[in-house]
Amino acid sequence: MNRKNLTAAVLAGLAGVAGIAGTAQAVNMNPDGLGQVLIYPYYTANDGNTTLLSVVNTTEQAKAVKVRFLEGFNSREVLDFNLYMSREDVWVAAIADDGEGTPTLYIPDTSCTVPYLYETVDGVQPFLDLAYTGDFEDGGPTEMGRAAEGHIELIEMGTLTGVAADAVRHGDDDMPADCGL
Repeated sequence: MNRKNLTAAVLAGLAGVAGIAGTAQAVNMNPDGLGQVLIYPYYTANDGNTTLLSVVNTTEQAKAVKVRFLEGFNSREVLDFNLYMSREDVWVAAIADDGEGTPTLYIPDTSCTVPYLYETVDGVQPFLDLAYTGDFEDGGPTEMGRAAEGHIELIEMGTLTGVAADAVRHGDDDMPADCGL
């Protein structure tokens, strides 16, 4: 190797070590804030706080979205479900204490979910401690209060078409046509 190539190779290596060279990115952030993944970095139901959520499907297509709530101690899942949003739909929810120490998701919205969260008590779903108690204990607290703060992930699973898209479309009464489908 001649001296000129050796010098160029050494400088390129030093530039890489110094962080001057370009880096590969696994995640790209859309400058408009639109995309297939939404991460709410923090929710809390501690000390009487309520965390409000609002998600908007800005497209002309119905979407299937995975919604996951993960507690803050060790990112164990405390609630997850699939959300089906019609085109240009808005889904809203709130996380608050139920008055007895259990963080709870309140959904004053009629969008389709699986499991269907409106069957028992209209859109009220307590968080669950199954992922960090019993056989799944991880050395952290096992009380429900552990789920009172954490983060939320929403991941687009796909686009609904045809009969499925029609089933999640809201009618004049703001109810989806057929969540059972």
